Amino acid sequence: MHRALHALAAGAVVACAAALAGSASAAFPGLNGQIAVSRNDQIVVKAPGDLTGGTALTTLGQNSDPEWSPDGTRIVFVSNRGGVFDVWVMNANGSDQRQLTFDSADAATPSWSPDGTRIAYTNSESGTENIVVIALAGGVLPLTVAGGTGNQDLPVWSPDGSRIIFEDDTVGGLSSVGATGAGRAPFLSDAAQPDWSPDGTRLVVRRTDLLRLHVVNADGSGGATLANGPGVRPAWAPRSTT
Repeated sequence: MHRALHALAAGAVVACAAALAGSASAAFPGLNGQIAVSRNDQIVVKAPGDLTGGTALTTLGQNSDPEWSPDGTRIVFVSNRGGVFDVWVMNANGSDQRQLTFDSADAATPSWSPDGTRIAYTNSESGTENIVVIALAGGVLPLTVAGGTGNQDLPVWSPDGSRIIFEDDTVGGLSSVGATGAGRAPFLSDAAQPDWSPDGTRLVVRRTDLLRLHVVNADGSGGATLANGPGVRPAWAPRSTT
């Protein structure tokens, strides 16, 4: 199960999340510019530049992989407080913590749809890692949009919510699939850890063959070097962080 440290990028600047004190993974930004970080197994929020411990929003079990909702009012994360790692959601202040999945094996890397109504995440119930989409409102069964004999991991929604790009062991790189599970196709070989630009025209990826961060077009073509050397979880800043 991938539980890599996240890296933050503002435009074309990549900062390593390891610079945060302690073992941490981070999601940026919240409605007021706060950073949500998994620190010492709990979800903590803190302001940029704050070198103190921040404010812990969780206290039970191990908690990781936080991501802010598109409107900055909620945080999705995974927690093993019930046994295995399931997907949970809470308000930005830590209130109303609610379990969204009740799987028999670990979940990881939850990702909000751009409209804030669905979550894509990695599920390992079948013995391999699959991409599953759930609706926050409930009433709809979880939908496996990408499964198979290999591992599928780290789903990232396109800005228009129509597609999901994900790591795909079966192709040795990235694949793309429609949000309903239709139209799965290889996207880019020798690449990992994708993230869309806010306007949906480009992606930043980690090239596994070149050990570089690259920016490619939305169809996978092109490729401009962003940074030499290995990087971890590059991420575009949104248009506004306030």
